[in-house]
Amino acid sequence: MVVNKCLIDLPQKKEFLINPIIDYYTILEKVNFKVTYNPFFRKRIVVRQRFGAYPAYFPEIGYLAVLETISPNLSREFYKETKEFERFYGDEKIIRSRIYHFNTEVNRFVSWGNYVSSKLPEEYYKLYISNLINDFLLMPSIVKRSGLIAPNRWFILESRTSYCFKTEVNYNVGIIYLTKDVLEKSKRIVLWLNSPLKVWEVPAGFVTFTGDGNVLYRDRILVHFLNEPTGEIESISNKGDYFICFLWSLNDYKTNFPKFKSSVRKRVNINLVESLTELVHSPYEIIPFIFPNIMESIQIDKLIFEFEIKKDALSSIIRRLMKFSPMQHPELLKSFGEIFENQNKLFKIKEGNDKTLKVTVVNPTVVPFLLRGYISGREFEKKGKLLDSLIKNPDCAIKTLEDVQDEPPTSWKWCQLGGIGNLIDLREKIFIQYMKIWKQNKIQWLGSRAQITSQFALRNT
Repeated sequence: MVVNKCLIDLPQKKEFLINPIIDYYTILEKVNFKVTYNPFFRKRIVVRQRFGAYPAYFPEIGYLAVLETISPNLSREFYKETKEFERFYGDEKIIRSRIYHFNTEVNRFVSWGNYVSSKLPEEYYKLYISNLINDFLLMPSIVKRSGLIAPNRWFILESRTSYCFKTEVNYNVGIIYLTKDVLEKSKRIVLWLNSPLKVWEVPAGFVTFTGDGNVLYRDRILVHFLNEPTGEIESISNKGDYFICFLWSLNDYKTNFPKFKSSVRKRVNINLVESLTELVHSPYEIIPFIFPNIMESIQIDKLIFEFEIKKDALSSIIRRLMKFSPMQHPELLKSFGEIFENQNKLFKIKEGNDKTLKVTVVNPTVVPFLLRGYISGREFEKKGKLLDSLIKNPDCAIKTLEDVQDEPPTSWKWCQLGGIGNLIDLREKIFIQYMKIWKQNKIQWLGSRAQITSQFALRNT
């Protein structure tokens, strides 16, 4: 049996950091009907049940599920707590919550109102967002014949109001290729997500990198814009452009809404574009998408990930990207690298030898773990000192974490990180499941010569 999802069982009543991901179309009301006996009327009646459904990311372990608020009061309270959120940005606010009734089959949980939101100092929040973006990019989405999937970021959603719909929601991130021509021919369709939603459908290319420098390309992945893509048409180059794209994918979307008509006859996948950022041909933006290929060669249970990338492989990828998009000026790339190093303290690239680049990444579990301890008041000073060190002197902080990870678990050096081991174990389980799905799909991709090939070969046939 082909498995396309990471499946874990989150411990009941345990406290985690959660990051709601809020777009106006993702705050959904899950509505179902239940038949119950009413003793007053002495008969069975149909009761409408309403739940708020909020996508929530667990940054300590790299996993997404849906938080259901199961009463009107809880729904109103949580809506107020998250009204400043835009996408995964929370206006310097983070939330810690206890987990109850986690259901692995649909990836949902409830909090029973046991959550607390806290405002972070600006520098801490910037560090947190850098870590969150690293986390997303290091585990990019996978393109399959059935659609785009994020094995560690999914949940099932079903609702019945005037009409019904059911879908598997995936929070995807990857590199897509767009041209003016396809954007100018966008097609408008109307979905049903408890109310009509107009979107503009565009066929895009989806790009994946291999560790040896190949660029794999899948054509005609349908993506959907929430507005007519006139702005994208104006900004895109005549040659076409590559973009880092975040999408909400509604896979195997089914509805009885009469106005919904898809150009796909069988399995329907709706890929709602959340954001587009033009890809910079810099190692800092390309290497995270290579990471799944070398995941097996590193110790993913460590506090610090260290690996090497061949310069030839990186150069090969950049050459192939430039073949179908504008050349980017060396000064632009140099400036981008300097800005990235200044903004993202957790991702370092240095010269290895003549043939390799040495990459160092702080395990994405570390920062949210420290922040949860910091805002809860547990060992406030110790957590704060390490966070300050990651901001002001990241090389020294990384060296400290490397020294700690080389010590046995009983060493006093682990005191300021006490309890992180369980979270790293959960992340490791997710990594291993994700890696199996990635490898399985890569083998199928490379083996399917009819539809899937390297972009270089595809564009020259």
